[in-house]
Amino acid sequence: MFFISGFILKFKNAKAVVRQIQSGEWDGIVNVIGGEIYTAERNGYRLWLANGPFFCEIDEFNGEKCAPAFGLVWRHYVWWMAARSIRLKKHVPIL
Repeated sequence: MFFISGFILKFKNAKAVVRQIQSGEWDGIVNVIGGEIYTAERNGYRLWLANGPFFCEIDEFNGEKCAPAFGLVWRHYVWWMAARSIRLKKHVPIL
């Protein structure tokens, strides 16, 4: 029973994050060395984007490690539905 409830909870987390990304609530954080976006942040949460769908996961809350929010299956859902749009944005420096 725990497996099913955990699976449903991770699905709801993934749906919420996809909806938030599509509405523009997550901000991509630009790596100052390479100029690429490796993470996104929202209200203290950090979404890791650098390695594609296998590692697309919320990994920190206010600087501390946290339990995975999506799991292996729903990471791909978040990546392909919304997160890759953040990753693909290019950093344009302001002169």
